[in-house]
Amino acid sequence: MFLLKGLSCLMLSNEREDNSRESEKQHNLLFIKINRRIEDVAWEGKNIRVMDQVTISPPYHPENVQGNMEKAVNHVRKIVSVSVNQYYTSNKLRFYFLVIG
Repeated sequence: MFLLKGLSCLMLSNEREDNSRESEKQHNLLFIKINRRIEDVAWEGKNIRVMDQVTISPPYHPENVQGNMEKAVNHVRKIVSVSVNQYYTSNKLRFYFLVIG
């Protein structure tokens, strides 16, 4: 019984590490995609700062885009939305091929 509990905890720990790495990868890809369209992008702690006008905070979804300039916020929000949708679509396809293949 103890061995199974320990194994379950180890598996959960490994799964959390994998999720953390995958999440970090997603955030870096988002940063790169924004930087391809807008030059003035920087990490500000865990936030992504765009043009000193817009901040994207974790978990880096469109609703986490904030700023004072509505036009800039909407532009960045569209980039984030497309990026998030592309990321989840590609992961669903990869999972589908792993299961089917």
